[in-house]
Amino acid sequence: MQHRKFFALLLALALLLVTALPMSASAAPAGTNGTITVNPPGTQVLAPAEFFAYQLFEVTHVTSVSGRYQFAYRPLAPVENFLQWLGTHGTPAANLSTYDVTSNPNGTADDLAAACEQFRQWLQQDPPYAESFDEDNIIALAKVMINSGVFSAGGIPAAQDSDDKSVKFGNGVTGLDYGYYLVTGMVQFSDEREGVDTPHEGGKVISRAMLVNVPDQDNLPGVTIVLKADAPHIKKEVWQHSGATYDGTTVPTASTAGWLKWADISIGDTAYFKVSSKVPNMKGYSSYQFIVHDVMSKGLTFNPASIKIEISDPEGDGTTTVTYTSTNLGTAFNMTNPTITAEGPDQGGTAITITFLNFLTNNLAKKGWDITITYSAILNPNAVIADKGNPNDVRLEYSRNPNWDGNGDEPTGKTPWDRVRVYTYKLDIFKYTGTLSPTNPGLANAKFELRKGSDDGALVYFIGSNGNYTVQKTSIAADAVLVSPTGGLINIKGLDAGTYYLIETAAPVGFNIKTTPDKIVITKGDIDPSSKAVTYRVQVNDGPNNLSVAVGAKPGDVNILNQTGHALPGTGGIGLYVILAVGAVMAVLLTVGYIVYRKRKTLGILKG
Repeated sequence: MQHRKFFALLLALALLLVTALPMSASAAPAGTNGTITVNPPGTQVLAPAEFFAYQLFEVTHVTSVSGRYQFAYRPLAPVENFLQWLGTHGTPAANLSTYDVTSNPNGTADDLAAACEQFRQWLQQDPPYAESFDEDNIIALAKVMINSGVFSAGGIPAAQDSDDKSVKFGNGVTGLDYGYYLVTGMVQFSDEREGVDTPHEGGKVISRAMLVNVPDQDNLPGVTIVLKADAPHIKKEVWQHSGATYDGTTVPTASTAGWLKWADISIGDTAYFKVSSKVPNMKGYSSYQFIVHDVMSKGLTFNPASIKIEISDPEGDGTTTVTYTSTNLGTAFNMTNPTITAEGPDQGGTAITITFLNFLTNNLAKKGWDITITYSAILNPNAVIADKGNPNDVRLEYSRNPNWDGNGDEPTGKTPWDRVRVYTYKLDIFKYTGTLSPTNPGLANAKFELRKGSDDGALVYFIGSNGNYTVQKTSIAADAVLVSPTGGLINIKGLDAGTYYLIETAAPVGFNIKTTPDKIVITKGDIDPSSKAVTYRVQVNDGPNNLSVAVGAKPGDVNILNQTGHALPGTGGIGLYVILAVGAVMAVLLTVGYIVYRKRKTLGILKG
């Protein structure tokens, strides 16, 4: 009997040990050496002054079970105040039920404790929201909590981390108390274009809130998170026609090489522009402003009928593309284009403002979709010749605070201006006789025509007089005749790069007309990387390339010599045969006359 009792006692002890095994590991009170490191999105740099951590719960006990940590929590004042605030705003059941809270936080102490525990369980439900930082529920929660005023005492400030890009809460010496935290912050975004580091204007972008448990389930005591924040960007390009063929009706695709940061055209020609952006991540926003500001210089005349806006899925087959043109823009946009504006880097030009109406409602599910705006403008006689060109600028204004509650003006950010330039060139023609020099008085009343591409190509038309001419697109109210003034110098403004032929059609009285055309090639040179001023070159009759700013054969880029005297018929054609025929007849007549003369003298008919 004694042996049985002894074995029974051993069995009971063994069972007790077995049942106690899963809880063995270790147990410890809460710690104070926790840290939270926040890494920036992409290549941005975080400023510690913009980041705060708000503790919602403190960890009272940490237990290690099978290599993972489990925690016991106690709610802090912000949670209690938040739930009580919810219970007194609107319909308590509707507000509290959002967070699975069924107990009355404004009842007894036990009711408040139960409500806090229900709220904690909602926060950490499976899958835990702490691992899903951009979940809609967390974003909405942060907005409500911040606007409720429960954090009026302020949060825990961050410090710069050792990499100079990240921020950190706690440093291992005076670390964070173990607990459950709400982390918010702001990021100063910069332009993403290559070689550009210009910050966005109008304030920083507030990140979407993050819930962080310190420590996490697998690591004591530090937690590292990547900040969830972004800002939209915008880019502008202009179609350079020499890069590829473009018929002017169907806008070229982005893969075509013709979309550049510059183009050169003639005055009167059409410049085609493309503005590109993407639908941003708008989770957490109640509304979202997306406004495109476009400003053209005085040398560009906007064509309102040409505007087209497309929102398309870059991964789609094109069937989901939404297209708006000038005929239906009013259903989705508010577009204005005053004739003169003070907005933008260059004053005095034309402005277009495109406000995307109901942007969040229409595009929340289209994050990452392409937004493409295309339109055209005419290069007009106000165009700047060469130099820094005729700029066209664009910037984007966008919402930057997901916690905005609708009171007051909505805070917005603005991207830096992105600029493209349209260049055009000039040509000087000098008509002279004698020796070419800067003091040569030149010849007046010589007439020319300029043709594009070949000596029988399309005529170039102009408006102007007294030697000053501006290119016109068509012959309407224009003329194709260039006349040298007193001084002999003809100035032509607004020519595209390309090949031209200058043909003299009438010479000054008493001078011979030049019968062979002059081939002229205008070529764009380098663009200064800082000033953006362009150089261009003028080549005449396959001779040396002369820089337009320092042409060696001045006073003209093209210098036309006239000779005095009566001109013989041109050689190389029928005129040569006329000369030869007349000469032959005269030679025959002289020979016959001489023979007759000798014979008559021999016969004695002639005396002397």
